[in-house]
Amino acid sequence: MGVVDNRFGPRVTCIISAVLLFLGYFLTYLMTTGSFGDLSSSSAYLLLAFFLFLVGQGSYGGFIAAFSRNIRNFSQANRGKITGAMIGGFAISSGIYAQIYNFGFKSTSNGISHYLLMLAIMLPAILIIGGFLQLDASGIQRPVASADEELELREDSGIEEEDDFEPPIDSDVVSPEENIITGATVDVTGRKLIFDPTFLILWAVFSIGSGSGLMWINNVGSMGSAVGMPASQRPIIVGILAISNLTGRLFFGYMGDLLAHRLQRPWFLIISAIIMSFAHLLHAIVASVPSLYISTIFTGLAYGGFFTTSVTILSILFGTKFFSMNNSFLSLAPAGGGLAFGFIAGILYDKSDGSHMEGDEVVCSGRGCFGNSLIITSVMCILSIAGSIVLRHRIKKRLAANVFQPLETETKL
Repeated sequence: MGVVDNRFGPRVTCIISAVLLFLGYFLTYLMTTGSFGDLSSSSAYLLLAFFLFLVGQGSYGGFIAAFSRNIRNFSQANRGKITGAMIGGFAISSGIYAQIYNFGFKSTSNGISHYLLMLAIMLPAILIIGGFLQLDASGIQRPVASADEELELREDSGIEEEDDFEPPIDSDVVSPEENIITGATVDVTGRKLIFDPTFLILWAVFSIGSGSGLMWINNVGSMGSAVGMPASQRPIIVGILAISNLTGRLFFGYMGDLLAHRLQRPWFLIISAIIMSFAHLLHAIVASVPSLYISTIFTGLAYGGFFTTSVTILSILFGTKFFSMNNSFLSLAPAGGGLAFGFIAGILYDKSDGSHMEGDEVVCSGRGCFGNSLIITSVMCILSIAGSIVLRHRIKKRLAANVFQPLETETKL
């Protein structure tokens, strides 16, 4: 869907996404009512997998259409805040729809079928209406900083003035995206992107951080069972995780913009890695209900920080023209990291001394269930700090190479 958005724009992307969402949810609805296929058949899971694939493509298409347009509409001074708000809304939306189901459909007859039918009608309608209401403000001319302001920002960035320093060149020649803070090579995509060492470092750091967070998210219920948490408290801790995740995305986006002229954004990846490592190591050692609550809060904050900061760095370093496609490449990082750490956690869980069979299911109790896997993710997050330091060095090196272009002022739309 990133390719579609880059080539045809957000309106076409929203229409295609609406069709995919309708087909995915409506065909799933028909299966639950017995009108299309048989849920008890051996091939039912293949059909459901395909229908949910359509839902996933439509969901991401609607998200990237809105995200890419807003990335272009607002100045770089607000890039972190926009990124945090957009991906924060995407993250919290599943919790909102889950509550709609719990309070509106769960207790009714055929509740799941009626819920799927509602989604099949409501979500495509929202996408189509939203697609045509989106405005393009990317062509608005924004003022650039003066020579004195550029020099001050250069000093704030830790780069000393060179003897051959010249004032900024005219804004008609160089895009405002190419600026002092990053020394960016803008509008890069395709092979040039995926073989760029800076992108690969960003991808690896993001994969480790988000993958560690996903391992926690996918297993937090089992972690609760392992430390004896009452079943009634597990929905609470899931809610705490969602809120802290949203808070992290918004907070790191806001602080990244606020301190952009004094603290390069890779520092926020380092901060996120330290928080994540501390959270996982704490629960690996203590393994109690209180430590699970504390570690969940910090894991959510760090997970949100990794998402907002990584995507913001991507848009600034490689431009916004091909942002939809570039973000699709970057989005493979959480999937890869989550699969890797989830696989490791599953193996160690099954081999733990506290694991045993209850019927057809493996259950586990005690610190050993997730202790080793959490130590692994904690160590990997510490190692990712090295990648963030290298990333910061590469950005600083671009500055030192006399990449000195106009910088947007903090003009807000």
